[in-house]
Amino acid sequence: MATEGYVKFEYFSKGVPPYYGTGGFPELLDDEKITVETPNIEMSYHQYVGMFKKFMMAVGFDQKNLIQAGCSLAFSEMNDEKLMREVAEEYELIMSEDLPKILEDSRKKDYEWIEKHNESWEQRYWALHKRFGKLAHLTDDDLEETAAKYRERNKSTYYTENTSNEDMWDQGVMKVTTNIPDLAWNGLVPGSPEARAAGCICPVLDNEEMPDDKKWIDVACPIHGKKNKT
Repeated sequence: MATEGYVKFEYFSKGVPPYYGTGGFPELLDDEKITVETPNIEMSYHQYVGMFKKFMMAVGFDQKNLIQAGCSLAFSEMNDEKLMREVAEEYELIMSEDLPKILEDSRKKDYEWIEKHNESWEQRYWALHKRFGKLAHLTDDDLEETAAKYRERNKSTYYTENTSNEDMWDQGVMKVTTNIPDLAWNGLVPGSPEARAAGCICPVLDNEEMPDDKKWIDVACPIHGKKNKT
């Protein structure tokens, strides 16, 4: 069965004495009519709201007013809390009632990480000293020669990430798998306290649960970045 009809929003005003026709307000019209109308009666609720938005802007409201009105309508205390939470989740919003718990959980995670990695600068120093002490007797030329031999001998196993990830070097961070962690990481595991103390800028939390032969690498890292990749 065919259906005919329309949807219309209308504003009408008519001047009355003592202001009507006096010219006291030259910027105002004595009689005014604003109409927003459509012959489409099978509209979605988004279209209805969009149409009403145009009407409200036509009669003088600005976008901030419309946003405020929409929020007050969506998150009124008279609404069902479950429905409000569903809408908040859909639009990635945080309910004010949930914010204290979110902050507390985040604070606990920070404290746990600090407690787990709470090493003094002396501990970090001696860890680095122990790691590199065995190389102290070598000259710069000896170190370069040794590193060159390792790179040549293990050229095929230095980095073994999938070739499909090759373009990820241009994206800032990529996951790298290596068969020789000591060589690939220059003796410092990405994101570890020792590496961070030496200037590493690779992710810490993302690498915490990763095995030593598979880590997330920041391409700008001076120790593990792209310039160190053979």
